[in-house]
Amino acid sequence: MKSIILVCLGLVFNLSLFAQESKDADEALADKVISNIHGWVLYGVNDYVTAEVSNGNVLLKGWVHGPGLARKVEKIVKRTEGVQTVDNQVQETFGSDELVIGAVRAIYRDQMFAKYFYDVEPPVHVIVMNNKLILAGNVLSSVERNRAEFLVGFYTSAGGIDNQLNVVSHELADLEN
Repeated sequence: MKSIILVCLGLVFNLSLFAQESKDADEALADKVISNIHGWVLYGVNDYVTAEVSNGNVLLKGWVHGPGLARKVEKIVKRTEGVQTVDNQVQETFGSDELVIGAVRAIYRDQMFAKYFYDVEPPVHVIVMNNKLILAGNVLSSVERNRAEFLVGFYTSAGGIDNQLNVVSHELADLEN
């Protein structure tokens, strides 16, 4: 009886190690996928793509700023070593270039965000959908989240603002950079 219990405990322990290794591999692949997308010459502050990975299967979500760009993002991801399949749910947006430029200027000229302007991955992405703006990305505080929305509302003629900014802790942000 003791040997059966020990065997069962050993199996459970090995399964939990395997699950942790699989999770670590998925996180590493997700980081590689995002790095490849961010390194793409056409990816910018008016695009925002996220990747979720499970056993090499990649789910892409977000927005890109022009026709055909979602397919190009998918091709970049498919060329990433370790990717098995890609479920591309990235939306192609359209709208006024002046609106996105005005929103980006309003945010990154502000003293709170100026330090981020030249970052490879700026914290606030501005997506234009018709005359509506979507703010997406990760900021360090609710003050930054609210300030970005205020600036865009005050300095642009956007027909609406959908603030989807996530507040992440300083520790998490340090790990991502």
